[in-house]
Amino acid sequence: MPDSLFLFCPINNEPRRTWLKKILIDSEVYFRSREQLNDPHELRPKIIFEGSDKQIREYVRRLLNTGAPRLPPAKRLLEESKFIYRLRNGVGAFENTLHDLLDRIGLLCLSESWEDTLLWAHYADGHRGVCIEFDANVGLFSIAQQVHYTDQVPLVNRLIDSNEGILQKSMYTKNIAWKYEQEWRVIARWQDAARIERHLAQHETPESVRRFMEDQHGSGYYSFPSGAIRSVILGTRIDPDVEKWVRETLRSAQLDFPIRKR
Repeated sequence: MPDSLFLFCPINNEPRRTWLKKILIDSEVYFRSREQLNDPHELRPKIIFEGSDKQIREYVRRLLNTGAPRLPPAKRLLEESKFIYRLRNGVGAFENTLHDLLDRIGLLCLSESWEDTLLWAHYADGHRGVCIEFDANVGLFSIAQQVHYTDQVPLVNRLIDSNEGILQKSMYTKNIAWKYEQEWRVIARWQDAARIERHLAQHETPESVRRFMEDQHGSGYYSFPSGAIRSVILGTRIDPDVEKWVRETLRSAQLDFPIRKR
């Protein structure tokens, strides 16, 4: 885990400036939906069920033991047969279910680098915007996970892949063309009080992360600790009037974040 994570911000219009002010002044950062990502193929893994008859039956039994542990033996055998038939003939339904869930998450996409020229060009209005440096050890930033890059379409084998492997392929994998981003991302899942309560009961969680977990509602704004911002980095081509606006915004809010130029 790097010590700092970086978010690039264009500020070439009023909505973008409002977005930046929410970060700097309100300590709120926006999580995007997958429809708002640059790559239309991202977070769209394929699902397969490939394995031996024994693996298929063991998988189905695990599901039934979790979802319907009190089924009578005869009823259980019947449900096993139905489930196995669906796996072999209706993979699309399972894939649709996964994609329905992925439609409900929010993503905060960060980088471990502030120096890459392409990042400034693509995400900070051609070096005219700013980059915010966050402390990667506090609040929601501390649970960021590294993105892995591949030249293959992510393929989830539901019979073999672990839960961790499914999450990795579904949410933390991108095409190798984006490798220059050196991305780390934080995932906000959909609002589900029972799931969140179970997670917090099973894991020791810092208070700032607990607040983030309890507030999860997919895409949208999330609060982070006010001390998480380490610096504001100005792009090489930032307009003097825009630089003046940034400095005055910080001054009027009595914020003393270090300001530096790339």
